[in-house]
Formats: sequence, structure tokens, C-alpha cells
Amino acid sequence: MSDYALSRRAETDIEGILDYIAQDDPVSAVAFYESLDRLFRRLADFPKIGRERNEISIGLRSIPTGRYVIYFEQENPVQIVRVLHSALELDDAW
Repeated sequence: MSDYALSRRAETDIEGILDYIAQDDPVSAVAFYESLDRLFRRLADFPKIGRERNEISIGLRSIPTGRYVIYFEQENPVQIVRVLHSALELDDAW
């Protein structure tokens, strides 16, 4: 099983999401974190899945999960760049 790395921005994104979810349901926040970890490990094992997002940055890819979109680069290890709500305007995120 391959590993992954989180950028500081991705760490901040995840902390904010988990804090928001935990306000209403701490158990769901833990479950969401665990589902992210499983997805990140899957991306590490299969870094070519997801959609190419060269219009944002060369080499960037994305994959949706629920209401969020994971942005990552196929480095070794896979670099998770951002975890953003799907309704967010991308111009505001980059």
C-alpha cells in the first residue's frame, strides 16, 4: 500500500470541514475523516484515477467524494493539495 502527503492547505481544509461536521455530529466527523483517509490511500495506490485539472495547474487531478472534491498531484508520494466543497468557486480557492 502506498502512502500520501497532505499539503498545509489540505490540512487546513480538512480541519475546517471536520470542525463544521463535529458541531452537529462528532461521530460523523470521525467517519468522514476515516473515509478521507481510505480515499487518500486509494489515490496513492492508483494515482491516475480522477479527472485531469491542467486548467488549474499542470499535473493536478481531482476526484469527488460526497459534497467535496479532492485535488491531488501524482507525486511520490501522492500529494493531496486541497479538499474543497464542490460548490466553491475555484477562482476563490487558488
